[in-house]
Amino acid sequence: MKWTTTVLFGFLPGLFVCPNTEAGWKAGVAKQKITPIEPMWMSGYAGRNHPATATLTELWAKALVIQDDAGTQSVLITLDLVGIDRQTSQRICQAIRDKHQLPRESIAICTSHTHTGPVVGTNLMSMYREKLSDKHKQLIVDYTNTLTKNVTHVVSEAMNKLAPAELAYGLGKATFAVNRRNNREPDVPMLREKGELKGPVDHEVPVLTVRDAEGKLTAIVCG
Repeated sequence: MKWTTTVLFGFLPGLFVCPNTEAGWKAGVAKQKITPIEPMWMSGYAGRNHPATATLTELWAKALVIQDDAGTQSVLITLDLVGIDRQTSQRICQAIRDKHQLPRESIAICTSHTHTGPVVGTNLMSMYREKLSDKHKQLIVDYTNTLTKNVTHVVSEAMNKLAPAELAYGLGKATFAVNRRNNREPDVPMLREKGELKGPVDHEVPVLTVRDAEGKLTAIVCG
């Protein structure tokens, strides 16, 4: 199978530090489709009153495994979901720990916060509990169980792909970011033009790139 560049969204500082492209690094990247087979309720908006009716774009689980020259490994997982609950996160991490003997602090799970993914576990369940039929409650349970298996599998696949790699880390900018708490959306264009946007905002975007031994870009982590 041919793999193209994988883009992962996650939080970098707490997982691994890569100040330069020093020798000895290894990396492995993998991804797996996690789009539900059956139509499910999508998570993120309380106003929804029916399940999804079709698939517009696929949802993915992606994993990046990094190993330093001492053999220490870290795993970054990103999921195309609005979020996951603590129990599901713990189950996924425990499955990875059991299979690969990794400490919990070496595993990070991030979500893209898409509002077009399914309800998972108990995450935001208060929005939907009264709306769900028994059938759809069971679909959520089944999907969550399958998700745990799929994420464990994609991490194992990334582990199996570990190979010498070059890592580079830097900071970019996303100047469109606005403090939504202190600026009404209709006022943003005018306030931006006047230079009067209010409230703290962080425009920095940390970026990590991973290249194979031949210099081919295999993964980008940002966010």
